[in-house]
Amino acid sequence: MAPQFLADVDVNVLGASRDTLYWGIEGWKGGEPALGPAQISSFLAMDRLLEQLTAAERRPADRALVVVIIGNSAGGQYVNRYAAVGRAPDTLAEQKIQVRYVIANPSTYLYFDAYRPVPVPGATGINRWRYGFDGHPPYVQDTPRQSLRRYLGRDVTIVLGAEDRDGGALLLEVSAAAMAQGANRFERGIHYGEYIKRLADEEGLPLRHRVIPLSGVGHAVGEVLADEQTRAIMFG
Repeated sequence: MAPQFLADVDVNVLGASRDTLYWGIEGWKGGEPALGPAQISSFLAMDRLLEQLTAAERRPADRALVVVIIGNSAGGQYVNRYAAVGRAPDTLAEQKIQVRYVIANPSTYLYFDAYRPVPVPGATGINRWRYGFDGHPPYVQDTPRQSLRRYLGRDVTIVLGAEDRDGGALLLEVSAAAMAQGANRFERGIHYGEYIKRLADEEGLPLRHRVIPLSGVGHAVGEVLADEQTRAIMFG
């Protein structure tokens, strides 16, 4: 299933009904409340979707149910943040339903403290939400440390197109908050993997977080999904 989070610019173009939720063009990536017709977080929408899809009457009788949440680019940003603060997966875990997260080629990541791998001038605001926790949306109820421990306890894989290294790529975020994470998507993903490993060591927790470069793959979602390693994670 591919949920479609409409942005405000999409509503008229697609002729959406008046009761369809829509977000700011950046807001849906980080769980912000919808702009209308109700202020519902895009993360809460995912919570409800997961609850519906895993309802008892939908579960297979002959095998364990596994949920895989995958997103590429902007979708990867969404999955990265949801893996840290999403609530429904905790409920699914209590029901012995396994949830895996696959984060592909996001432009930026959520950091859990003030550390950034790259010094940047004019670094004011680098810790604002979606890059850090300052000014987080109402959906986010836990502290950065609590969110970190949740994230470290989840099965998260970052897949990076090894060719996704263009510092001038279309839609690559280039704000100070983004550039503090690295020069391009591939570099940012490598930095983030090292960062998460260090945090896991500091917390004394096992590392369930993996970063896998995909040789010969760029930013295109078709290339990411066609790669054997991605398919093994999704369906293995």
